[in-house]
Amino acid sequence: MQTVTTEKAVNRVVELEFLYLDLDTCTRCVGTNDNLETAIQSVADVLAFTKTKLSVNKVLIENEEQALAHKFVSSPTIRLQGRDIALEFRESRCDSCTDLFGCEEGTDCREWVYEGEVDTEAPVG
Repeated sequence: MQTVTTEKAVNRVVELEFLYLDLDTCTRCVGTNDNLETAIQSVADVLAFTKTKLSVNKVLIENEEQALAHKFVSSPTIRLQGRDIALEFRESRCDSCTDLFGCEEGTDCREWVYEGEVDTEAPVG
């Protein structure tokens, strides 16, 4: 008779951070948050099947000290396991943040490049 030893399934935790400046006015932050929620829902079954927990930490960056502490470069930012998911760093003028922060010279926020397309919100993909 052969004895078969099975290892207990390893539970993994994937850390996701969403760093943003505003979820009320900034169209880029609001749209990215909505798309992020959709993306999380779309992988929920895979996470459950692989016994992987997704830990989501949404962080409102309110001042320079927080920005420095979180090594925040541009809004919005999504990190998995501490790494920015954007393969390319791009920014452009964000009118909603310019209005929000009252910067006469304008405010730049992140652009997202996915499958050759440039968007102002992180795509679901």
